[in-house]
Amino acid sequence: MVAYTIKNYQPEMLESWLRCRALAYMRSSFQDEITAEKETVSNDIGVSLVAIKDQQVIGIAEAIFLDQGQARAASYGLPEGTVL
Repeated sequence: MVAYTIKNYQPEMLESWLRCRALAYMRSSFQDEITAEKETVSNDIGVSLVAIKDQQVIGIAEAIFLDQGQARAASYGLPEGTVL
């Protein structure tokens, strides 16, 4: 069994966060998302969580909450009017 801890992202985790994201996206259709920066996700607009093992980020989960005026289904290749 792998022991890990889920925590809120902190700026000092940036290097291992970037490495984890790059590895996750390397062979996916999201290769253009591999950058040397991380978008700031404040608690009032979303959540940024990390899985930590041996003081390294081994998993990431982010969600940014959009209101209906911001959500555009077509930008995700979905029919207009699809609720996101």
